[in-house]
Amino acid sequence: SLSSLPFGPSFSEHGDADVIVTGTDRSGNSTSSHTNFTIDTVAPLTSISIDLKIISTDDDGAAGGVLHEQMYLDGCLLYDGATYGDGDGLLSDESLSLDHTALCRAALLCGVTQWNRPLIRVEARDCGDNLGVAERRLPGKHGVKPGTCP
Repeated sequence: SLSSLPFGPSFSEHGDADVIVTGTDRSGNSTSSHTNFTIDTVAPLTSISIDLKIISTDDDGAAGGVLHEQMYLDGCLLYDGATYGDGDGLLSDESLSLDHTALCRAALLCGVTQWNRPLIRVEARDCGDNLGVAERRLPGKHGVKPGTCP
């Protein structure tokens, strides 16, 4: 019966764990199993440079790193690392800009053609599904003229 078995420690702290579990029956027969796992409770650090370069790090002492990045323009998903660029989940390894092509993409995806001081928001998620966020408000007006996008 499982209810009569003594249970060992539980793990809930941030970091990597290396655990060996051993079970022994009343006759002295035993077996062991070894496992490693990571509990990640710390969000990645994310920033956006002036030229829209995304920098995301997950140097929190636990194994794993940033797995997924997304960029929003005034709340509308403009780029998703899982579907844009090389599709590896990351945008920090892509070349992004808010040029005419990107604004045409935003017009198509978001239904907006003019932005005044738009907010760029980048979200980065790690293996623990922790969310790191960076935001940058761009100065000035940005937009595309109707009929100038393919």
